[in-house]
Amino acid sequence: MSLYKRSNYFFTVLVCLLLGNSSFSQTRFEKMVNSIAVYNSHHLEEKVYLHTDRSYYLCGDIIWFKAYLENAVSNHPSSVSKVLYVELLNSSHDPVLQAKVKVSSGSGSGSFALPLSFPSGNYELRAYTNWMKNDSAGHFFRKMITIINTTKNLDQSLVKANPKYEAQFFPEGGNLVNGLKSLVAFKVNDNQGMGVNANGVIVDQSNDTIANFQTAHFGMGRFYLTPEAGKNYSAIVSVNDNVTLNIPLPNAYNQGMVMHLADQEEAVRIEVNSSGSTSSPVYLIASTNKLVDYSRALNLNNGNAVFTINKSDLTSGVSRITLFDENRKPVCERLYFKMPEDRLNIVAKTDKSNYSKRDAVSVDLSTTAGSGNFLPGNLSASVYKLDNLQQADDENIFTYLWLSSDVKGYVEDPEYYFKNNSAESNEALDNLLLTQGWRSFDWNEPSLQDPSFSYAPENRGHIIMGKVTNEMTGQPASNVLVYLSVPGRRVQLYGCKSDAEGNVHFDMKDFYGANQIVLQTNTTTDSTYRLQIFTPFSQSFSNE
Repeated sequence: MSLYKRSNYFFTVLVCLLLGNSSFSQTRFEKMVNSIAVYNSHHLEEKVYLHTDRSYYLCGDIIWFKAYLENAVSNHPSSVSKVLYVELLNSSHDPVLQAKVKVSSGSGSGSFALPLSFPSGNYELRAYTNWMKNDSAGHFFRKMITIINTTKNLDQSLVKANPKYEAQFFPEGGNLVNGLKSLVAFKVNDNQGMGVNANGVIVDQSNDTIANFQTAHFGMGRFYLTPEAGKNYSAIVSVNDNVTLNIPLPNAYNQGMVMHLADQEEAVRIEVNSSGSTSSPVYLIASTNKLVDYSRALNLNNGNAVFTINKSDLTSGVSRITLFDENRKPVCERLYFKMPEDRLNIVAKTDKSNYSKRDAVSVDLSTTAGSGNFLPGNLSASVYKLDNLQQADDENIFTYLWLSSDVKGYVEDPEYYFKNNSAESNEALDNLLLTQGWRSFDWNEPSLQDPSFSYAPENRGHIIMGKVTNEMTGQPASNVLVYLSVPGRRVQLYGCKSDAEGNVHFDMKDFYGANQIVLQTNTTTDSTYRLQIFTPFSQSFSNE
């Protein structure tokens, strides 16, 4: 059932707005950008972060967590959704524990009691709102935790798993084009998702060496390549343990554009090169969390154009920079990160420096802004013993909201990029964006679909959805009045007529706690209908 119009990827709207007259003036370009800004301002995005008491548990322990629900644009508490869905998934992506958590003023809390029957292994803790289900499961909060069952022997395959390695190569902007020099980023990691040291060479089909490369931080690196027509390229990668990988590079196009970003002291320089000496117009838009920060149109000069974006014009966080050709088709895109200037400083002080066994420990927490002024904060604290099993998490709410949530897959030690400010760390951050934030465009088969919202934000409470079908034919039954009641001291009664697809939904204001619900039609007149209640938990899973 489609309830609301949506734009999961706002450039769909951009391309739709641009269809029409091929003469595209600067004035129309400005109007188009303003239309996009207005359109996206009506489409809220949410982010969730779960702070758990630790990352390693024994069967019989309790997982305690506090949830923070944020507005993706501002990274401030969201007041829209009132219900959060939390799941614990096993290695087969089967939910083994599920919970609904009440959200008030952007936060909530809950727990999972771990049964003694769970097998030892790694589990995925994930959280999302009903509204977030409109996007892919890759936008959900996800955290890996380890559970140990001391009453069962550990699966030896988990202990003696042979390391496996993979290498991936990502042309800057999306694609390689014959005759045009491109930056190619790469990432080499093991089967645990951790970067590994590696080196290698790029060879053509004649096995002639074209370029050499070496990993830097976290198994990532970069090199330049100018592909030639009629040639194919592959990478020979040497990894630890005398392992060699042979990876074909993406095929190059004969015609197209490439883009290259150069990070300067006060500005970001975007150079565009096109095959052929064309002078056609190109359009560039930079946006952060769907807010347009920069837009400009330029004509190519002998196939070249340079855009300069002042860093002061960009919003802090991950920016998406997209290039459009003269046909208003997105052809290149890459990510850029602007470091947030302000960060909430949290200071913890104990009442003593030394303690005896069973002494009470008093901890004083204070929160200040960068200026040193005290600020109120909504905090959570976890206390655990650091040992060979339990290590400090390398992810926190700051690094997650500003960086990890906007790139693909697992980010290794995200705090590294924030606590270091050097040319080496900045290049490592850019390599992360070039690999795990990589975008690709199919230049031959553009897709202009108009998606729609299937899930409404639960801004009053839990929304229960179901379906009415004819029990005899199995077909959806429309225009059938369905009643939902909640027995108890405060009896609640709701009614809804099914739509053309037989769907019904009930907006349960302030419906929390363990309650029984009864769903029925008017049994005096209707006796041939079957009623079904849909699970509110997402059935989609991320493959990142």
